[in-house]
Amino acid sequence: MAVLQTKYVNVGAIGTFVYGYFFSTSFTYGTLSNTSGGSQDSSLSSVVSGAVCELVRYATSSGGSVQMSIKGSSSAPSATVFDTLKIAGTSFARSAASSSVSGNTRTWSWSSISTNPFGTTTGANKLVTWETTTSTPTYTLTAPTSINEGSAGTFNIATTNVSTGTSLYWSVTSPTQFTGSTTGTVTTNSSGAASFSVTPTADSTTEGALTVTARVRTSSQSGTIVDSDTFVVNDTSTTPGGSGGGGQSGGSGSGGYGVEIFGPDNSSVVFGSNLRCTSIQVYDSRIYQGNTSHSFTGIADATDSAKVEVILSSAYGTSTASYGYARTSANGGTITVSNTQNGARTLQTVILRIG
Repeated sequence: MAVLQTKYVNVGAIGTFVYGYFFSTSFTYGTLSNTSGGSQDSSLSSVVSGAVCELVRYATSSGGSVQMSIKGSSSAPSATVFDTLKIAGTSFARSAASSSVSGNTRTWSWSSISTNPFGTTTGANKLVTWETTTSTPTYTLTAPTSINEGSAGTFNIATTNVSTGTSLYWSVTSPTQFTGSTTGTVTTNSSGAASFSVTPTADSTTEGALTVTARVRTSSQSGTIVDSDTFVVNDTSTTPGGSGGGGQSGGSGSGGYGVEIFGPDNSSVVFGSNLRCTSIQVYDSRIYQGNTSHSFTGIADATDSAKVEVILSSAYGTSTASYGYARTSANGGTITVSNTQNGARTLQTVILRIG
């Protein structure tokens, strides 16, 4: 027998005829509470959601009787919301009672009860319980520890005291991270078990591991959550690096230069045994007055365009009609940059050694 709710009655009385607890807006005797000698609390929400107990008493008239009333929040409770009422150790089977309804209140009555279960001492505290023969259902959801993106993971539900074919409603959080359903319904088999699967999306995006919660409910997708478990989605489908097509494997390196790198579709060697970039020889930005020049000296192989590249840029365009450069071997190699127009202009000069 499972206990639905436990209360204590501080016994009240009407003369020598009625003992126990009763509450109304106009007349009250006795106290119903959650603890022995505690303050008034008539809630019976574990028996019927939102319900209260209005009456639990013994009357000596008509051979003795026990009455108990429960008032529902919006309608009278079902006649079968409990199986046994127990007062101070004495059991009263619901099946032996008659019941009647008045408004939102249902009253159960047991007749021909010769012994008062409350006794005749007012102020005494008596334990009262509402019990059921139905065992409480249990639900256990077990999720995988982790699931890789693109792979399915299976979730197992185990139950006890649940009928075969009972519908259970599952869901997982972060629904945009999954391919396929992230909610569903399963039914229990003859062992009380059920299972479902989900597949995290292989999204080719680097985002890190994600912790997700799976839940199981009864009645509907918005029903009571009866169990939950968490799992990790492993970020195994990451953002790919760049790749090129149409290339060719590099040639054998030499002691002097190393590998070769080919252009698109093997068009040419763009970096290899005949080409190498070792340093920027000069980077310079200055104002050249009209018809003036500046020389950069100490540039080895300055006259060899296959080894030294000169790049000029002007804030006023790139027309070589108004500026240029010359190569000489003087002073260890000299590059002379000239402004050939009358007005001043800013020129940027980059001299690269490429071979």
